Amino acid sequence: MKKVLILGGGVTGLRIAKYLLDSGYDVTIVEKSSTVGGMSKSFRYKDFILDCGPHKFYTQLPGVYDDYKEIIGEGEYLIVKKKNSLRLLGKYFDFPVKLSQLMININPVLSAQIMLDFIKAKFVKKKIVSYEDYFVKGFGEKGYGILFKGFAEKVWGNPKNISEELARKRSPASNIFDVIKSALKKDKNVSAESFYYPKKGCGVLCENLASAIVGKKGKILLNAVPQKINLEKGKVVSVSVEAKNKTKTIPCDVLVSTASIGEIPGLISPSLSQKTIDSMKKLKYRPLRICFVFIKKKKVLEHNWVFFPEKEFCFNRVAEQKSFSPLTCPEDKTVITAELTGSEDSEAYNSPDEDIKPLVLKDLEKAGIIKKEDVYDFFSLKAKQVYPVYEIGYREYLSAVLEQLDKIENLFSVGRLGLFNYNNIDHCLDMAKVVSEIITKNKGRSEWKKARDYFDGYRIVD
Repeated sequence: MKKVLILGGGVTGLRIAKYLLDSGYDVTIVEKSSTVGGMSKSFRYKDFILDCGPHKFYTQLPGVYDDYKEIIGEGEYLIVKKKNSLRLLGKYFDFPVKLSQLMININPVLSAQIMLDFIKAKFVKKKIVSYEDYFVKGFGEKGYGILFKGFAEKVWGNPKNISEELARKRSPASNIFDVIKSALKKDKNVSAESFYYPKKGCGVLCENLASAIVGKKGKILLNAVPQKINLEKGKVVSVSVEAKNKTKTIPCDVLVSTASIGEIPGLISPSLSQKTIDSMKKLKYRPLRICFVFIKKKKVLEHNWVFFPEKEFCFNRVAEQKSFSPLTCPEDKTVITAELTGSEDSEAYNSPDEDIKPLVLKDLEKAGIIKKEDVYDFFSLKAKQVYPVYEIGYREYLSAVLEQLDKIENLFSVGRLGLFNYNNIDHCLDMAKVVSEIITKNKGRSEWKKARDYFDGYRIVD
């Protein structure tokens, strides 16, 4: 029986494990934290079930809905009518933004400036290299500055240094005409009208997969940290793992890593080339801080999510857990999450809760979402590697790392972190199926490279 070792117990790693166990493999998952699920987990806090998010589920990928529903269980999920909004210039707009709504509700002079800048931009011949180039071309300087610049600075850093690829993958509309067309057609490639959500939190997906894995005699090692990936004759033969202050070496025939691709080259022994190590260090991520604000109200938002692109607000997105499933919260109370991003050395990430709380509450009150006297509890969670940063030139560094990893024929680096790819949950499930078939059918490295090209084609649909 072939032994497969999987690094990481998030959606991708868990689903691969279940596929391989069903095919007769001996599977062990090594997970650094005390629970499975990664950023897609749920946890109990007093009388709440909380997500690290929360996360909707929507897909256009064939077969993935059926897989999702089978894992969650019939009758154990809700179909939620989606309502998102964007706060700009002191008002709330639908998201994705409707141009007509924007033009009617903002200052007529500003509206005219946006259209004039857009027309000017159409006549400027400039190579599209950066995130900023992409949206200035499609929306003009003024439209870009209002709609896209602030959010990008909050989440990824300086838009002048970010590749235009991020703009293409993350935004359904490349210009004003796309916004108009999508509004007229109600284009489902731009925005989903509804989404699926487990009644007891998004973490049910990973919890059910973990139960099925254990039921199939698969092994899940928690609080276990990989220390070394041992190679012989160009193949992984084992991984040394530290758990409970002891190091043990686990043999394997195949290694699947959903850990950060920036960490893997440094674990491999014998060491990879210095060029690979240098390239690895240039692949950057941005961290996330999620602030949970508990309120003595039945509900406070009309929306699932509200986006805050303007820099006057410390958070970039606010969500209400109860709007995803009322079964996750007490009837007479609610909780909202305010998401903050920045570099790992930023105050937004490093300040203690007692310092960040007044800033968050002040901005939530300024946005008209809460009254401070209704807040009765607060805490935050932090995660280091959440948003891949597509800096200009990142493809060169990513390719250099993948080129070396491809020489190790039984190693697969997959998932959001493992391929430096913006994956939603549906992408993770689809990716798991593709990777599992490559392993079980022994398709080889050429098919693995084709699969990566396919994964690169994933688009985010809000």
